[in-house]
Amino acid sequence: MHVLAISARYTPDAIAIAMDMDMDALAFARSDELPNDVGPPAGPVIQTVVNTKPLQDTPFVAPFVPCSPPTVAAALDFAAVAPGDTLLDLGCGDARILFHALAKHPTLQCVGVELDPLLAQYISQQIHARHLSKHFAFIPADMYTIDITELGATVAILYLLTPGIAKLKPLLSTWLNAVHGSRVVTVTYAIPDWQPADTMLVTGTHTNPAPRLFKYTSESIR
Repeated sequence: MHVLAISARYTPDAIAIAMDMDMDALAFARSDELPNDVGPPAGPVIQTVVNTKPLQDTPFVAPFVPCSPPTVAAALDFAAVAPGDTLLDLGCGDARILFHALAKHPTLQCVGVELDPLLAQYISQQIHARHLSKHFAFIPADMYTIDITELGATVAILYLLTPGIAKLKPLLSTWLNAVHGSRVVTVTYAIPDWQPADTMLVTGTHTNPAPRLFKYTSESIR
């Protein structure tokens, strides 16, 4: 499905969503609840709902901890993202992976899914400001409710905590087996009980431990 068709189908108005959502019902993770191997972001973080309160009993599964530029670049290279691909990021945060990919490959098709209403507002504004609506479809929704196979994605990059990744396994398995040549790369956290086709240690991030990338294909998870 082309990104314009995806955008037309979901017709998101992220600013309206941000205004209408019950913020108290969308509380999320404090920094002291993050795993020890997730460090604080190196630069300023835009305002979010996600990082304000504990994540228990909310629809969120990961805090907003942006990838460093070296990690973003390494993940795109490791995933072998090419101009003919459609790149998917579930729980895309501020969509920096997708924006970076489009800067490198302007003809790429990108699909981002993010539930946080303030991040959704930011992404929608950036898509408009950067004139990317023909190449970037944004879905402000719960990623577990999306049929990712019908989106036409050929490659996915995910930066989520282990419980959130584990919950995605049925969706990812169906997609990997349905779309020839598809692959998924996860940042820092492996997909539980799946055998990666390849792994890579990211260098130059000034974090300890250095992030590791995991790549999965339909062949590697059989």
